[in-house]
Amino acid sequence: VDIRKLSYKEQKNYVTGRWVLTLKRDRNGNFQKCKARWVLRGFQDRQKHEQQTDSPAASRPGFRMATQVAASAAWDIFHMDLKTAFLQGEAYDETRNVICQVPPEANQPWYMVARMKKPAYGLNDAPRRWWNVVDAQLRSYGCTPTRADRCTYVLYNESRSSSSSTPLKPGGNSPVEDLASSSINKALEYLLDPVAGSNAKGRKPCGIICLHVDDLYMCGDKEFHSRVISRLREDFQVGSEDVNDVTFVGQRIKWVGKPAAAGSYISVDQKLAVEELEEIKFDKSLKDDVACTPALHTEYRSVLGMLNWLQSRTQFQSCYKFSRCASRQSAPAMADVRQLNKLVRAVKAAPVALKFWP
Repeated sequence: VDIRKLSYKEQKNYVTGRWVLTLKRDRNGNFQKCKARWVLRGFQDRQKHEQQTDSPAASRPGFRMATQVAASAAWDIFHMDLKTAFLQGEAYDETRNVICQVPPEANQPWYMVARMKKPAYGLNDAPRRWWNVVDAQLRSYGCTPTRADRCTYVLYNESRSSSSSTPLKPGGNSPVEDLASSSINKALEYLLDPVAGSNAKGRKPCGIICLHVDDLYMCGDKEFHSRVISRLREDFQVGSEDVNDVTFVGQRIKWVGKPAAAGSYISVDQKLAVEELEEIKFDKSLKDDVACTPALHTEYRSVLGMLNWLQSRTQFQSCYKFSRCASRQSAPAMADVRQLNKLVRAVKAAPVALKFWP
């Protein structure tokens, strides 16, 4: 659209953008391709404080539950990456007005801009609007979110076998009393009984999905494949798919041996992330009580963040020492830097892999 023909109110919410270049690597860390993406500067959005921005993602217990079920049921594990996820989000209504800069490579005059019909990368409401779309699609396939994790979905192949019944009074219950009693019982069951009142009561699962933004970690049988995976290919643009040797949120998950074979198990490791860990370089002649410089303090927090990711996923043996280092992150001294480097060396020397046995 021509920005000169827009009203002042429409021109007011103008957002610029920039190219973001990234390198894509495979599960072994080898170079695959370069990727360029036009990202808007969302901090310039004048409506950013009016948007819903929270977007759930699969939890660690949800991921481990799915992996253990896959190991116990001898299911194949799948990973699917959905392309340009944020561009497939919910469309904007008339209350959302965003005018954005067109990339210079489009060779358009300065006054030509784009009016956003859907979210784009960089806007703070893009993750939520994308999650609304993919969540609705998964539930339309028959998948049910678990109570403990909103982004872990289960597909059941059997309907609920029985429902809770309300005992009759000696004289019988009126229809109104039955309805009220039933509603109260269902509410109490939902709040107080996470097992007997769960969605899985009397039903058999045939597949599980863990959703993290545009990454789907899945496991299931043939019915799950036909009811969910095939329909995902139809409804979304799929970037890549992997089976039985996949990468999900920085973890490599693979079947060691064939599913259902004797001695087979699922392995989960973060080998590449462990290899990327590096010690903090500093002057070794400095005494332990010398405070860190601002640059060294920043590097300390950076290494601490990498270790936090590892110890929360697979490197549980480092939890205690990590917590000790983390307690000093507000004002670390040289002694703390030495302890952090010691922890880095210990993790790199003996990385841990999780094993999920049937």
